[in-house]
Amino acid sequence: MRQAGVQGAGLLRQAGAPGAGLLEEAGAPRAELLGQVEYEWYFKEDDGSWLKFGSRGNPNIIGTLERQYLSNPSTNFKFTIGSQSYVINFTNITQTNTSTGKVREVRRLKQHASTTGGALGSSSTSASTKLFTEIPFGQTSYATPLEANHADYTYVLYLLRSTNCQPRNIFKVNNPYLKAAFYIKKAQLQSQYPGVPYREECLFHGTKTANVKAILEENIDWRLHGSNVGQVHGRGAYFSNNAQLSRRYGQVIFICKVLVGLTAPGNRKTVKPPKDGSNRPIDTTVNHQANPTIFVKYDSQEYYPEYYAVC
Repeated sequence: MRQAGVQGAGLLRQAGAPGAGLLEEAGAPRAELLGQVEYEWYFKEDDGSWLKFGSRGNPNIIGTLERQYLSNPSTNFKFTIGSQSYVINFTNITQTNTSTGKVREVRRLKQHASTTGGALGSSSTSASTKLFTEIPFGQTSYATPLEANHADYTYVLYLLRSTNCQPRNIFKVNNPYLKAAFYIKKAQLQSQYPGVPYREECLFHGTKTANVKAILEENIDWRLHGSNVGQVHGRGAYFSNNAQLSRRYGQVIFICKVLVGLTAPGNRKTVKPPKDGSNRPIDTTVNHQANPTIFVKYDSQEYYPEYYAVC
């Protein structure tokens, strides 16, 4: 949605409110309209940037949108800008153009000093602002279906190019709690062991469809989903840098961010890897030290799912 098309004193039509459903764009002062609103709403542009609602000629929409969300977060919010009509689905946190069918991601974020401008995600925006996205009530996460022309969709297809998986759907995982825990843990380890070359690896995890919801909410837990290999290389969560290998374990492939520092071979008795000769913790066990294809993790804060594909 490009709000640049709104002209002068255009009208915002709130379809859900009978009677006084038209708000004059240039009517009441913005501060009065917004009242004590503590959140801002953003939509995702085609280039991947985030633009704040109301930043292109329609300041009233933030207050109207927020009040509708607070009054009934299980409904849809319908509005018109210029000749285009849109629906925001509060449950899925998406915006749909009712004429073209175009779906965009939407975010509801607490106001920060660094987000008073129009764009979200500039170099001055703190990492914490990006991480803590508002999640629908009663949830800790949600998955956004990716369109075939989306850059992330193409990226995941490229990662799966060596497999026999022809994805029926590809989803982006949104769980800011798991992501925040990952980066806090990474910072902690780097501070405690500055000599260890911790790196973020893109690894795969195959599983059954029945496990998807639990993984989205609680991360991969080998005790619940993932003992098919018999824990040959350790009693932890299994990942691989070979997508085809992960594909053997189910019709869903998760693409995960995995923190890897010190590695060592593991076995069925490995519950927690030992420390190395310098008394530094080994965080990952592998099948082959020189050229590993299997990685076993023992701390769920050291990995999180970014995407998943349904084959």
